Formats: sequence, structure tokens, C-alpha cells
Amino acid sequence: MAEAIDVRKKRIEEVKTEADAADAKRKWIADNATFEAQCVEARRRADNLKTAMESDEFKQRRQLVADYDRSASARVYLSQRDKARAEAAALKKELPGLERSLEDANGKGKALEGDICLTNKALDAATKRLVAIDKPALDCRLKKLNDARVLVSGLDGQRKLIDTHAETIAESRKKLKAAQERISVEKAEYDSADTDFRDCSALYAQMEMSVGNAAKELRSKLVVGAECPVCGQRVGQLLADEHFQSVLEPVRVRKVNAEERLRKAATTLAVTQKEVAQQSGEIDRTAKKLEKARADYASMVEKASTACRDAETSVDIDAVNNALAVVAGKLREAAQAQTECDTQRRRFDDTNKLLAATKDAIAKITARLSERRAALANADKTAAESEAALAEFFAANPQIGEAALVSLSQTSRARIDSERDYCQRIMADADKSAGALASVEKMLENHRANRPALAEADTADSLQTVVAEKTR
Repeated sequence: MAEAIDVRKKRIEEVKTEADAADAKRKWIADNATFEAQCVEARRRADNLKTAMESDEFKQRRQLVADYDRSASARVYLSQRDKARAEAAALKKELPGLERSLEDANGKGKALEGDICLTNKALDAATKRLVAIDKPALDCRLKKLNDARVLVSGLDGQRKLIDTHAETIAESRKKLKAAQERISVEKAEYDSADTDFRDCSALYAQMEMSVGNAAKELRSKLVVGAECPVCGQRVGQLLADEHFQSVLEPVRVRKVNAEERLRKAATTLAVTQKEVAQQSGEIDRTAKKLEKARADYASMVEKASTACRDAETSVDIDAVNNALAVVAGKLREAAQAQTECDTQRRRFDDTNKLLAATKDAIAKITARLSERRAALANADKTAAESEAALAEFFAANPQIGEAALVSLSQTSRARIDSERDYCQRIMADADKSAGALASVEKMLENHRANRPALAEADTADSLQTVVAEKTR
């Protein structure tokens, strides 16, 4: 029984060993199929990339990038040449205009120099006239003549003042004489009025006394009812004192009239006497003024004579005015000459400024012309150098003509970068695929070197079946 159990255990171990071997075989077969499938896929990718790299499209794109890189300096030369040619063409168009501008500016400068010469001559002539007139001497004489004119004119006014004072004195004397004559008449009238007033006053006083006494006497002798001793009529009543005063009325009126006459005569006499005093005072005052005016006139005559001698003219207002007219005419000539000098000087200065501006413009145009000519020579030189460099490039790269180079110059950098990335990506992918294929083949080789012992059926049927399944 124990022997049977041992046999059973041994058989179980053998079966287990066989199962493990079978599992190992199956695993190896599966791994081998996987490696072979990876090899097939890597080889397919490598073949596809190789085909892509051998295609005309890839070659053209790679050639475009290579030509673009190779023609970098040539494209710069082409751009420099074209730019230099364009600049040269523009400069050749600009130069004639600058030359004409320079010619016009030179002509304008010569014309301005001629104007300056003419203006200078006119200025010299006007200056000579101004110097010949001797304006300072004229100004000095004009001042002297004006001073003399003031003094001579003052003489006329002073003479008129003297005549006025003399006339005033004569008129005042006439008025004084008339007033004195009126005083005689008015004094006689005053004396007559005074005498009359005194007589009337005395008569009035005497009659007033007599009437009073008579009234008293009558009242003492008359009795009411008795006959009047004068007229014989019967006395009806005795009169009061005021009734007796009516007898004095004519004398009183005469006295009042005499008093009024005296008052008027006194007033008239006082007025005339005041007028006499005023006229006498006026005569005295005017006489003093006349005396002062005559003294002033004598002093003025002396001053006017001195001023006229200094002004080289006679003491006569007409002579002074004539001399002033002559000097004023010469001064007008001097003013005209001065104005002409100022005008010619301004014209000279303005023309000089224009000439300076024109010379500055000529200098600027000349500098611009020289600069443009130098730029043209530089552009021609650059164009020639670029053309020589391009000839060397075309000789070294016959596959790239000028048309192709122009096309490359017109190709955008973005497109070249895109083409470069495409080519680099294809070549990088090809390198990676080749490396991956070599790695997988190495792994497959190593795997096959470690394969277990397989039956013919395993190696033939099972392996092919698994590989077929893996590669589906």
C-alpha cells in the first residue's frame, strides 16, 4: 500500500513536471511569436520609412532645404544686388533734379550778388548826399532860427502890448476927463440941491413954528358960536392941530422933493468921484505896465538881435521865416537822403540775408549731391560685388540658377522650417525604426538561443499557429 502511494506520488510529480515543461514551452512559443511579430512590424515600418525617404517628394523637399541652406550667402548677395540696383536707379533719377537745383541756386546767388553791388552803389550815393547836406549844422541853425523866431515874434507881441497899454491909458484919460467934467456939473447940481434943501428945511421949520403959534393964538381968541374976526363967519367948532398942519403940506412936499434931489445929486456925484478914482488908479497901474513893457521890449530887442546874429539873419519875422523855409527845405532833402540810406541799407541787409541763405542752400545741395553721388558709386560697387559673388556661387552650384535663387529668396522661412522639420522627422523616425528593428531582432535571437527542447509538432504546428495569431 505504501509502495502504491509512493508510485502515485511519483506519477503526480512526473505529471506536474511535464505540465511545467509544457507551460514553459507554451510561454516560449508565445514570447517568440511576440518577438517575431514585433520584428515584422519594425521591419514594415522601416521599409515604409525607407520608401518614403527614397520617394521623389522627400528628395525634392530635402533638396529644397539643402538648396536653401546652401544659398544663404547667395540670397544675401542677390538681395544686396537688387537693393543696390534699385537705389542706383532712384539715385540716377534724383541726381538731375539736384543738379538743376544747384544750377538754379548758383544763378540766384549771382543775381543777388549783382543786386548787392547795385544797392551798395545807391547807398554810397545817398550817403554822399547826406554828408554833403551836413544835417547836424542844419539842425543847429534850425534851433537858432526857431529861437530867433520866438524872440522876434515876441517883439511883435510886446509892441502890441505896449500899444495896448498906451491905448488903455489914453482911453482912461478920456474917461477921466469926461468924469472930471461931469463932476463940475454934478457938484454944481449938488450944491444947488443942498442950498434948496437947506432953504426948504428952514422955511418948513419957520412955517411949522408960525402955524403952531397961530393955532394956539386962534384957539385962545375964537369962541364957538362967535364970529371969526378974519372972515366974519360964525365959528362952528375949533380945529385941531393936525388941521393946521395942512397949511404946511406944500412946503413939506417941496422939502421932500428937495431932499430927494439932494440924495440923487449926492449919489451921482459919489459914483462919478469913484469912477474918477478908478480911472486914476487904472492910469497909474497901466502906466507902470507900460513902463515895464517898454523895458521888457528893450531887453527882448537886445536878445532878438543877438539870436538873429547867431542865426545869420536880420531882426525881421519875414526874414526869419524865409531862412527857416530854406533850412526846412534842406532838412527835407536830408530826411529824404536819410530815408534813401535807410531803405538801401535795409535792402542791402535783406539781400545779404537772402544771399547767405542761398549760399547755405547751395552748400546743402552740394553736400546732398556729393552724398547722392557717393551713394550711387557705393550702390554700383555693391551691385558689382554682389554680382561677382553671385557668379562665383552659380559657378560652384550649377544646379541652382538665378531663377531658382530668386524663387528660393521668395520662399518664406516658415515653409523652409516646415520642410526641414518634415525631413528631419522622417530621418529621425527612420533611425529610430532601424534601431528598434535591430533591438527586436537581437531580442528574438537571444530568445531563440534560450528556447527549450520542443517536439517536432511544437516547433512546426504550435509555433506557426501562435505566430499567425500574434500577427493577425
